[in-house]
Formats: sequence, C-alpha cells, structure tokens
Amino acid sequence: MRIPGWTRLASTAGFLVLAPRAAEAHLVSTGLGPVYDGIFHFLLSPDELFPVIAFSLFAGLRGRGHARCVLFLLPGAWLLGGIVGTYGLAPTALAEQAVTGAVFLLAGGLLAADIDVPAPVLAAIVIAFGLTRGVVDMAGLLAGTERSGGTGIIPLVGIDVAVFVLVALTASLSLPLQVTWMRVAVRYAGSCISALGLLLVGWSIHMAQLASR
Repeated sequence: MRIPGWTRLASTAGFLVLAPRAAEAHLVSTGLGPVYDGIFHFLLSPDELFPVIAFSLFAGLRGRGHARCVLFLLPGAWLLGGIVGTYGLAPTALAEQAVTGAVFLLAGGLLAADIDVPAPVLAAIVIAFGLTRGVVDMAGLLAGTERSGGTGIIPLVGIDVAVFVLVALTASLSLPLQVTWMRVAVRYAGSCISALGLLLVGWSIHMAQLASR
C-alpha cells in the first residue's frame, strides 16, 4: 500500500519535534534557576506527582483538619528527608521502584475506599512518604552536583514550594464535595492510581526475580 506524501511528511515532522536532545535521570534543567528546576522536576515526575494528588484529594474528602495536616506536614517532611539525604543515603533503583509502587497502592487505595482515617494516622503516612521522597530527590541532586557542579539543596526548595501549592489547590477541590456522584468520581481517580501501583509492584517483583537468577 502506497503511503501518501503528506502522511510521511507529517510523521517525519512529528518525530523531529518529539525527539529528545538529552535525557535527564533526575532533575530538569530549565535555565531559570535552581528553584524553578526543582518545581519542574516535581511537575514532571509522576512517581511524586500522583501520590501527592491522591493524598491531597483524600485529605480534602476527610475534612479541613486532615487537609491542613497534609498541607503543612508533607512539605516539611520532604525538606527534612532532603536534609537527611545529604549524608549520602540513597535506595537502590529496585527498592525505589518497589516503594513507589507501594505508595501508589496506599495513596490510591485510601482515596478509592474513602475510609475514615484518623488525622494522626494520615500524618504518619504522609510524613513517611515525604521523608522517603526527600531522600530520593537529594540523591539525584547530589549526583547532579557531582556531574555538573550544581547548586546543592536549593532545587529542593522549589520542590517543596510545588508540593505545598499543589496540596493546597487539590485539597480545596475535594473539600467542598458532598454530592455522591462527585465523590465517586474522585474515588475513581484513586482506583486508577492504585492500579498503577499494582503494576509497579508486580514489575519490581519480576525484576527482583530476574536479578536473583
């Protein structure tokens, strides 16, 4: 079958537009400064973005007290985890993937179930998540600093700002929801995030089995 010329031209143009010039394993370099680098790193990292959205929506469904808990504790724990990460603590790639899958399952599962979780329990969960992500992000920052003489911990401030703003906006969306079908729609988003976590956990188990052979 003959492919029309305009189809080939459009395909070539699309390939050239989408072809990456460089691959960044951790932080994104925007050229706007280290704080903006941290903000864009967070926004372009689904393993950080989706759990934060899930925890924020869940906190909003549970009420103002839970929302405030996540709003202030999560960025603080993230920053503290980054400080701890300056001592060179870094999980292996496989462990990081397994933990990410577990977090997806937990955050998405809580949102999908919409169960009544006490505020102290939710606080402990988000603190553990924030500490873990802070350590992982700092490992990436330290690696980038060694390669290119980066700016150390400053991008972590940008990540914290992005987390705070996203939690505030997302929790405010689910906080006033009282109509059943609206809450069900939000809970469906949680089930999708939980399904992604199940896939990540399964993939981690598969990779661990391959590594042990």
